[in-house]
Amino acid sequence: MLINYISNDVHFRGHLEEKAKLASKKLGVLSRAGQYFMPAHRLQLYKAQVRPHMEYCSHLWAGAPQYQLLPLDRIQRRVARIVDDRALSDWLDSLALRRDVASLCIFFRIYHG
Repeated sequence: MLINYISNDVHFRGHLEEKAKLASKKLGVLSRAGQYFMPAHRLQLYKAQVRPHMEYCSHLWAGAPQYQLLPLDRIQRRVARIVDDRALSDWLDSLALRRDVASLCIFFRIYHG
């Protein structure tokens, strides 16, 4: 639950740590099962099962300090090794870019009603 991890001074450190732990666990399962899937399928599994945990409501905490966002970026780098196909993993947008786009989409919706 999001409310449990936000401090009284509206810092998202606890929330981001929990999200990074959960994503890391799921990525570990994917890594162990990776031998049974082709690289394209491993990438699809990452996008469907892991990345949503690292991006949910990212427009709220996108302004968190960089050191709090680093664990999520490390997980994204691990994905490139697990997918094991540079042609596929090069197409992955950075999480920072995806957070910026999500924030801009929310701003656009608010501005234009």
